[in-house]
Amino acid sequence: MKNIIKLAFTSCLTLSLMTACGGGKFFKGKDNAEKPKKLIKYKREIEIKRLWEKDTGSGVGKLTLRLKASIDSDRVYSADYRGRVSAYKLKDGDKIWSIDTKKPISSGTSVGFGKVFVGTSQGEVLAINAINGKIIWKSRVSSEVLSAPGVGRSIVVIRSIDGVITGLSSNTGQKIWQYKRRAPRLTIRGSSAPIVSGSTVYAGFDNGKVVGLNVNTGRLLWQRSISAIRGRTEIERLADIDTDPIIRDGVLYVAGYQGKLAAISIKDVQLLWTRKMSSIKSLAVDYKNVYVTDEHSQVWAYDKSTGVSVWKQSSMRARKMTGPAVLGEYIVVGDYQGYLHWLSRDDGRVVARYKADGRGYIEAPTVINNMLITLGKGGELTALSIRKKKNSKEVNSVEEF
Repeated sequence: MKNIIKLAFTSCLTLSLMTACGGGKFFKGKDNAEKPKKLIKYKREIEIKRLWEKDTGSGVGKLTLRLKASIDSDRVYSADYRGRVSAYKLKDGDKIWSIDTKKPISSGTSVGFGKVFVGTSQGEVLAINAINGKIIWKSRVSSEVLSAPGVGRSIVVIRSIDGVITGLSSNTGQKIWQYKRRAPRLTIRGSSAPIVSGSTVYAGFDNGKVVGLNVNTGRLLWQRSISAIRGRTEIERLADIDTDPIIRDGVLYVAGYQGKLAAISIKDVQLLWTRKMSSIKSLAVDYKNVYVTDEHSQVWAYDKSTGVSVWKQSSMRARKMTGPAVLGEYIVVGDYQGYLHWLSRDDGRVVARYKADGRGYIEAPTVINNMLITLGKGGELTALSIRKKKNSKEVNSVEEF
């Protein structure tokens, strides 16, 4: 918890509890954090094929940033914390263009309608031509941007760390509207990425609420409480929604820290079901289940219609697992050592493992056309696929490829 909590004092708005506004000795003492579980032996049921691998730059450095790659048609886009943004061919990983923005990038890339968008720790948003890599415009928002922008046809929506959501013209960067929600005094460092769907912007906040905003005006349409704020201490009262909402078949799925996993009907904003859950990781949904990684790095599957628990994979507790991604019949999650774990979608058993970026993973992989695209902390961009099924064979817990 030490690594993710931040204080919002008047004089030091987003400093972590580890430094406590310069008081580095404030939290010295015994570290009671749970130790990561060692990898167990498993029966390898599939083979993983590496299609290509590229070094995209400096990755996240020593920071904890959600620099997830984005995909549009036949291209993959990445960014590193030093300001480099690059485009690669999806098919073979060949570099198309790469630019040095000279900006401290702090959000993952988003792409849509011919532009790549990215946010910085200085509260700037950049729009880059997706074809040639030229910067189209720069615009300033209220504070640091840690989540990927939400992209609509004529608007890009930015969630700042201070709880402000800003709608910018995607063509010019001009501010169209702003929605403000005061952040609690103590929050988790991070923020939920807004998503644009139809005429609505969906976003989660640090007070445990998810909202729907009019995409053209920023006007509040509705709000729902997902994580109730309760407890006597500031830490007990943490209720952030840092997971990115996801929409599937007319239902919005979202999870909160020390809160719930919830399913909300988009049509009438009715709460369909909730389950007790604490997570700050991204979710994944397929035709049958919702998949989520909880605060202990346990991976869960819930029936997406009823919220009933289907299975739980707990053999990788405390390994700082990413959120899940759905690839065919499997769920894929990454860990802090750079291992990618393939789990059966039916019961959560481990069926394959692959080590890519040795610095580890923060963000969930991305899936397109039966390909898995991962961007690690060290800036290693990797494309993988499932080669073929094999006869089940027990293998060592730590396989190197």
